Amino acid sequence: MTNIAASTTQASPWSIDSKVLADVEATAMSRLAPEANRIDQGYYPIDIMAELGQAGAFVPHLDSYGQRYGLALANMQAISRQCGSTGFMTWCQDVCGLYMEQSGNPALLARMHDHAAGKTFGGTGLSNPMKALTNIEAMALNAVKVPGGYRVSG
Repeated sequence: MTNIAASTTQASPWSIDSKVLADVEATAMSRLAPEANRIDQGYYPIDIMAELGQAGAFVPHLDSYGQRYGLALANMQAISRQCGSTGFMTWCQDVCGLYMEQSGNPALLARMHDHAAGKTFGGTGLSNPMKALTNIEAMALNAVKVPGGYRVSG
């Protein structure tokens, strides 16, 4: 961990693992559990996702917040216990943050805190390419050159 990551983690409201997990669990039980059926029927709980972000659900795995993968997984587990769909959305949010952070792109890095805090949301459409690049699975995407660019499917 770099000194910058250590100092960011220390200054963060999400620096105490037990508090983050307790806050995420409390939000998941009080706000998410009552909406799980509705979510499974298509409701997107952006308000609840924002509350989970404020509780620290989307930060621990990031370099700038200490690379606490165990806490990130515990947060996902606590959320998934109440709603599997939202657990998956948490994974998407976490992976998007990881891609943003690892990109080195200054515009994305400038948006990291808001993403981690649940003020902005994103997901990943890169799971298969990332797995293919690490030889975990075969590339499932196919690109065909068309006028003006490419058509990608898979």
